[in-house]
Amino acid sequence: MSEEREAWLAAVRIDPLLPARLLPGNYLGQKAWRTRLQAMAESARRVVATASK
Repeated sequence: MSEEREAWLAAVRIDPLLPARLLPGNYLGQKAWRTRLQAMAESARRVVATASK
């Protein structure tokens, strides 16, 4: 995960996050972020389930 965090920080330095009211109407970044969080949570659940077998 450290590589992912470093990549995220590099991207945010170049293109800082804007308040929601300033985002364009067709901006998909927040939806992509929520989808990523769901995927990471599902991955964690699977790791825990596999480890407990």
